[in-house]
This record gives sequence, structure tokens and C-alpha cells, in this order.
Amino acid sequence: MRFSKVATVYANSYFDFALAQGKVDEVTKDVAKILEIVKGSPELERTIKSPIVKPSAKISILIEVLTGRVSSVTERFVNFLGEKNRIDSLIEILHAYSVLKDVKEGVVRSDVKSAAPLSNEQRKEILQRLENKFEKKIILSESIDEDIIGGFVVTVGDTIIDASIKNQLLQVKKKLINSGLSLN
Repeated sequence: MRFSKVATVYANSYFDFALAQGKVDEVTKDVAKILEIVKGSPELERTIKSPIVKPSAKISILIEVLTGRVSSVTERFVNFLGEKNRIDSLIEILHAYSVLKDVKEGVVRSDVKSAAPLSNEQRKEILQRLENKFEKKIILSESIDEDIIGGFVVTVGDTIIDASIKNQLLQVKKKLINSGLSLN
């Protein structure tokens, strides 16, 4: 995912500040909380991004929503963004922070879709193979997609590993078509 220059600069500053304070883990939890709150409230997201709402009003709303839910480091950062007139970029900055933290810690996020929930053994096997292939710590995000019939589809960055039954059937179909056989 690509971020604006503003988001990248402020995410780096936020990370460096959290690191200097020894609060990276706490701030990372705050980032996840804020993104979850915003995701659950489209109205709040529209308010933050709105060019019509004054930055001071955005700050007041955010501080009211976040007080007691996030650390003082994060509250100061939100105020700082308000002072710099960058509060409308908050959500993008938080996403950029998450990616930056992963990069600095050598972590890669991966999505795995399967037709049914993965067993613990399957999850461990997929995780081990991905970590060996990419030589990074992998964090799996799982979802169910019954359309793939069976197997799984893994996405790591720009790489897609499609080990689904649906894909295998499509490959067989292509081979049959290319060999001149009709499927009608």
C-alpha cells in the first residue's frame, strides 16, 4: 500500500517519538484501537476527513472519543496533528504507522482464504512455509471463501499463491481447451 508523503513523514515521526518514549507497543495498540473506532463509525471518519469541519472541532471530537482509551502519547500526537493542520490525514497516518512498524520489525502480513476454517496443523504448516519462503515473520489473517471450493489462496504483498480447487479446475479447463477438446 502506498501512502502520501505527509502520511509517511508523520507516521515516521510518530514511530520515532513512541520509540524514544519506550512506548511503541502501547502506541501500536492505540493505533489499532483508533482504526477500529473509526471503522465502526463512518460518521466519525467523514468528520475527520471533511474539509468543512474546522480542525479545532475535529480535535475536540477526537479527544472526547479517545480520552481514557488511548495513551497520553497518542493524545499528544493527535493534538500535534491538529496544531499542524494535518488531522484530516489521521487515518492514513495511522495505517502508514502500522506498515512502518511491521517493516522495522521484519514482519509481513498475509491473507489466507480457505473454503473452510483452517485446522491448527494447517495454519502452522502454511505459516512455516511462508516464513521460510519470505524469510520474515508472517502474521496471518484468515477468511472464509466458499467459492474456492477447497484448498486455499494466500496473498503476501504482491505475491498470490493459489492452491485452491477452483484454480486447479480452471487450469484443467484451460489445458483441455488448448488441446482442442470441446467442453460442451
